[in-house]
Amino acid sequence: MVKPRVIINEAKDTVNISLEEFFKEFWENANITSSSTGGNVIEDFQGSPEAKKAVEEFKRKREEARKNPEKHNFSGEANFYEKSPLLSTVEELLQSLKEELIEKLVVISSYIGSSDGGFINESVKTVVKEKSSKIENSFKKYPQVEVELTKVIKGSDRRLHPHRWEVIRNKYPDFDMYIDDNYSLIANSPSTLKYANQIPNIKDKIFVLNDYKSNRKVTGPNIYHVKTTISDITNRDFALGALEYRTNKLERGIRALKQQNRPSSPIPIWLIVFPVISLILALLIWIFAWKKTKKNQPF
Repeated sequence: MVKPRVIINEAKDTVNISLEEFFKEFWENANITSSSTGGNVIEDFQGSPEAKKAVEEFKRKREEARKNPEKHNFSGEANFYEKSPLLSTVEELLQSLKEELIEKLVVISSYIGSSDGGFINESVKTVVKEKSSKIENSFKKYPQVEVELTKVIKGSDRRLHPHRWEVIRNKYPDFDMYIDDNYSLIANSPSTLKYANQIPNIKDKIFVLNDYKSNRKVTGPNIYHVKTTISDITNRDFALGALEYRTNKLERGIRALKQQNRPSSPIPIWLIVFPVISLILALLIWIFAWKKTKKNQPF
């Protein structure tokens, strides 16, 4: 969602296209190359005139920003993340959390830091603050959710360190499923394989990509592409869902506690009397049969 939102925001004064329309058109037409050295680059975009105009305006402003990166605000909008709608994949995760189908969900993100321990610029600092707030108001409502916010620094090789899979290898190697919208973190690139192959049973893991044009080139027996649209869920849905989750869990705990402390039910009297009577009758019949047999025996 971030890239279409940023593009539309950058070009809002020059184009006439809704975010919903642009989102669908962008991901169906954008050919995006991604690397840890060059970042994400939109190549050969083919779309409607308005969509193409938005992309060109975005590229133009990006070039201007490169000349003065210290003052660059990547979104150009206050509370960018809070105002950004969520996607259908998030809606599916929310439902799975409510139904307790997920034991643990780790939300992983990163930001570019400086070598002195701070942020590379004020824009990044704002992004981290807004992104953290968005997660706190949504996924963090659930106790199964953990957040991993990694500071990465550009090294002498012009790559960002640590690599995403280096973090996963060190902290979350026992994951079952990995979901991302960036194909480069799932494709068999040298930088990905270097760390991913160090994770036990990596070939048995499930990998999920949004079904975008640039992601469809990544295929494999354990790679799945999921149709993705803009969702209308909000922070309120997360809050209500989390309340429902906690209420259901509390009710189950109370029922289990009552069952554990419930005194043993007394044994019904008929369960005692009936076997005794049956035994007496059986004994009388045996005695009668024995006497009759003895009477009929010759002396």
